[in-house]
Amino acid sequence: MRKIAIVVLLGVFALSSCTKEKLMTGNQQNVGASSLPTQTKEYVDNNYPDAVITNVSLYNSGTARYVVKLNTTEILAFNTAGGFLCDSTAIDSIPSDSFGMHGFHWFHWIHWHHGHPGHFGPGCGGPGHGTEPGFGHGHGHGIPSDSLAQAIVNYVTGNYPGYIIEHANIDSLCQFGNVTEVVADDSIGHVKLYFDASNNYLMKDNRINYSAIPQVITAYVTSNYSGYFPCFRAIKFTLADGSIEYMVFLKGNHAHKRVTFKEDGTFVCEQ
Repeated sequence: MRKIAIVVLLGVFALSSCTKEKLMTGNQQNVGASSLPTQTKEYVDNNYPDAVITNVSLYNSGTARYVVKLNTTEILAFNTAGGFLCDSTAIDSIPSDSFGMHGFHWFHWIHWHHGHPGHFGPGCGGPGHGTEPGFGHGHGHGIPSDSLAQAIVNYVTGNYPGYIIEHANIDSLCQFGNVTEVVADDSIGHVKLYFDASNNYLMKDNRINYSAIPQVITAYVTSNYSGYFPCFRAIKFTLADGSIEYMVFLKGNHAHKRVTFKEDGTFVCEQ
């Protein structure tokens, strides 16, 4: 019982210390993500393998040294040593204009662009200075929200009233080919939606712990991908027909894979 109390108190402390006033004080500047500590890169790689960093802000005082914005609209705060402090669910009233939209996109390094790997490094998502192929969702074909197909805009506004489209890009998924990936958010959280080449709604996704996916899938991974290690997080897709698929992110020696399964463990495809 005492251990539980301590954990609760630590959680409360972490939340209370993640106020804008305590996190972001002093001078701020946008910096390249290559300046992030290794610990920070590894944390993002393992816990947000599907996301893209759009901006890094460096503060010269306060609790947070590095504040990272992802294309999912999530914001992550890290201390001087690179240790994770909290995410945007615990940061109060951070103004959106605190983050520029033209920062150094180091996640460009980890995405497949027309089937060709860029430059990758260690970690689940792999940003670094090496040349390992990586995975992650494509970010090379960004779409301004005012240029999205009207059918997509209509779907978002009709099904997610109050949500604002924050980010869109063209990605390639092995089970669908080219898709339009749209991130929209409201005051509570964000949603990531996918549309096919004809702008028809395909599915939405949720990031979950790898340990939470069906055991039949983890058993398949263990049996068929020896030498590969799963990222801490995976993706759960809820398709338009209500069926469920999972995408797991695997790292091997100089190789990374995104593998998709049906809910019953049936292998779908890999890339």
